[in-house]
Amino acid sequence: MGGARTRRRSHVGSSLSIVRVTWLAKYRKVLAETGNEGEAIFEADRSVRRAHGSSARTDDGAMLHETPRSGMPSAPLAFLVLTLVCANIVNRVASTYQELAL
Repeated sequence: MGGARTRRRSHVGSSLSIVRVTWLAKYRKVLAETGNEGEAIFEADRSVRRAHGSSARTDDGAMLHETPRSGMPSAPLAFLVLTLVCANIVNRVASTYQELAL
């Protein structure tokens, strides 16, 4: 068990050092080309995301349809349903008010 733990730590350490090298190389290259530090940071971050993947959720459709293990709808889906219910109530009240006013 100690050996597995050591191997896992060494893999994480080497992965982080590769990320640092990738980021720093891209940062220096873009900074030398453009002289813009903000652009260099953006491009360095982007190169790491492209090379190693990102944990960011970018698929909004999947987030809306995803249901966690608890069986409750995810927060974006719950917000969407609540918004639609409220909009329906407001429209019905406005329609009723319009009919009574005529």
